Amino acid sequence: LSYLEVKFHLLLSYCTNISFYLLLKASGISVKDHPVIDQLVKLRVLLEKVRPLDQKLKYQIDKLLRLAMLG
Repeated sequence: LSYLEVKFHLLLSYCTNISFYLLLKASGISVKDHPVIDQLVKLRVLLEKVRPLDQKLKYQIDKLLRLAMLG
C-alpha cells in the first residue's frame, strides 16, 4: 500500500508542476531557466523508474482494488 501512496504523490507532484508550467506559459513568462523544468525532469525520471514495478505488482494492485470495491 505504501508503494501506491508514493506513486500517488509522485503523480500529484508531476501534475502540480505541469499546471504551474502551463500557468507560466499562459502568462507569457519565460520558463527557459525556471526551476520547474528541472523538477519536471526529475519527476519524469522517477515515474519512468517506477514503471517496471507497476508491471511486477499489477496482480497485487488489481487484487487490492477489487477488495476495496467490494468493501
